[in-house]
Amino acid sequence: MYKRQKATLRIASTDYGTITTLRPLCSVLLQQAPGVNLEISNFTPSSFNMIEQGELDLALYADYSIPGDFHYRKLFDENYSLLVRKGHPLIECYEQHGHLKEDQLAKWPRAEMQFPSTSLMHNDTVMNINSPESSGVRIRSPYFLAIVGVIEDSDTIIAMPNRMCSYAQAHYDVKALPLNDTDEFSYLAI
Repeated sequence: MYKRQKATLRIASTDYGTITTLRPLCSVLLQQAPGVNLEISNFTPSSFNMIEQGELDLALYADYSIPGDFHYRKLFDENYSLLVRKGHPLIECYEQHGHLKEDQLAKWPRAEMQFPSTSLMHNDTVMNINSPESSGVRIRSPYFLAIVGVIEDSDTIIAMPNRMCSYAQAHYDVKALPLNDTDEFSYLAI
């Protein structure tokens, strides 16, 4: 008689990876692998050491500065959109002109993501606005979903990865507007 295997898969991730990658995986695991448990922990600079020591099985990561001899696989390439609340004046600007200019973006308070790297938390400075009239970065956070709530409730704007923007539009009163000339990044399983 076949005996059901039991296993625990330990993965380090940010909330971005949890929403874009692990959420669909959880659905599959629950249906097709009832003996597999999933433990998700915060991705931190020490996650690499935890993989080496066998405390983690996998990490989801978006930076190519991977230390040591780690093996990885690219899951997908990602780009950015501008996330604003529904009814934000920038939506009308975009609809009239088909794009947004730096001086239009500079007028609004901005949020930036902080993400863990191999040594510290780095800011995600996709909207590198150098206008003297700039409202500046008012909020920095390592949590995508916390920032989405701020965007929904204010005139604050943020450049956010497209997959997170899609999720946010489906669950919050926000709208994503395409941004021109943003850097693409690859998302990796390590």
